[in-house]
Amino acid sequence: MGGRRVRPVIPVVGAVAVTGAVGLLLAGKVGDVATERARDRMVGIAVRINDPAGLVTRSRTDCPDQLSLVRCLTAAEDPAALAATYQRALSRAAGRDASLTCTTLPYGLRPRSCLVRIDDGGHAVIVSVYSDVVPGPVPSLSGSVVRIEAD
Repeated sequence: MGGRRVRPVIPVVGAVAVTGAVGLLLAGKVGDVATERARDRMVGIAVRINDPAGLVTRSRTDCPDQLSLVRCLTAAEDPAALAATYQRALSRAAGRDASLTCTTLPYGLRPRSCLVRIDDGGHAVIVSVYSDVVPGPVPSLSGSVVRIEAD
């Protein structure tokens, strides 16, 4: 009686499947580390931004959506002028040019809203500067609110 022959295809296919699964797990871990490193880099840039003189730190309770919030401030300056200052500060902190866009909102007192940002793949540092609306019988605009966020 002849010996039973083992087909080499089955162990080879099994080894390839196991190697592929391990490779996918390893690639996922490497991707997670790279994502976390990019996010940490963006937080570091946000922390290094030099705020102009005269800004006052707001209470964290006055700043909603704190998941990616680094700082929240109030200033007496106009949003567009303050955003231009932050564009220069963010560009210096990041070592490359930050973008700046401003919009006049089309309702009520026509407040201004400006965004200064720098992106790195799926992560960004965003400085939002918008008119501070003072509620009351006759609402008015009074300076700006600044939010510095990193994701």
